[in-house]
Amino acid sequence: MFSIYEVYNNIPYNADVEPDFGYSCFIKEPGVLFDAGAKGDVLLKNMEVLGISPEQVVHFVLSHDHWDHNGGIKAVLGENPDIMCYCPPDTSSETRSILEMGAGCISVNGWQELSPGVSLTGPVEGIFSGKSIIEQSLVLESKNGLFLVTGCSHPHISKIVAHVRTKGELFGVMGGFHDVDRADINSLEGIEYLAPSHCTTAIEEINAEFPEKFHRCGAGFIHRI
Repeated sequence: MFSIYEVYNNIPYNADVEPDFGYSCFIKEPGVLFDAGAKGDVLLKNMEVLGISPEQVVHFVLSHDHWDHNGGIKAVLGENPDIMCYCPPDTSSETRSILEMGAGCISVNGWQELSPGVSLTGPVEGIFSGKSIIEQSLVLESKNGLFLVTGCSHPHISKIVAHVRTKGELFGVMGGFHDVDRADINSLEGIEYLAPSHCTTAIEEINAEFPEKFHRCGAGFIHRI
């Protein structure tokens, strides 16, 4: 079983955890921090409230190089410089220099295993605001099938879902789905656990379409899959 703590989210859930625009979650068992929100002080405070120490972080994964996902990196690495970092190949030199404050910075170019049952999708490319964008996601091998953790899904959640389905049966998806169109909603058919948040434009439409599979979440929510 994996325990996934939403440590940074603009959508509130737990009154003790501060909501702020951005996204980060911590997968406890392998010690993976996925994204780092916008503000280091908010990230560290929320981690403390949820009983998570920076020393528990073994791997840091950056989904994409946007301010609301990379802002807390320096704060975490300042507390624990032994963290190995993983980023997409188009990550800026400025962000890379911060990631190199840790144990190392690996540019991920394809499907890559971090630890048993935990993998990175590698770069999935799409168009966002008229420009090409690359984003990577995290995949967990749960007892029920593959579980996908996304950052913003700028290339579209349907494209990321299709990429992961080449590796096996997809049980669940959580994170930011961003601009959701009909094709994106159709791509979620057959997935048993749906937990969109952060930047998702059509949360209520997804809930209405899949009410029995929808999980309302936010800052402080803990997924156990």
